[in-house]
Amino acid sequence: MGMPRRIFTDTYNGAPQAQIWQGLTRVSALGGVVLFASAGLFVMVIVGTLLAGARKPQPALEWAEPLGVPDGGHRVAIWDKLGLWFAVAVALAAIAYVIPLWDLLHLTRYGSMGYKPF
Repeated sequence: MGMPRRIFTDTYNGAPQAQIWQGLTRVSALGGVVLFASAGLFVMVIVGTLLAGARKPQPALEWAEPLGVPDGGHRVAIWDKLGLWFAVAVALAAIAYVIPLWDLLHLTRYGSMGYKPF
């Protein structure tokens, strides 16, 4: 029968099936806390990276040579720009979510049409 979802309480007036579900409910709640904490830390790292400022010059590695750059020329650093990847991520999120949210917000009535049994 499985664990019920979207419920206010998991006791069900002391039903024996509800006793089995309590452990699963706690595991599910713990998973939600871990997921929320990891999302918060991810956002904190992104904000810290954006606010960190300019990069410090790195010491030269004498034993490393760049690949694909003939005669020690400069490589194109456009792919190393954090702002570019941030703009790409925002654009992809907008493509994924703008149209569905627009459709939801412009409905004259939220949800499905009313049900008339008779």
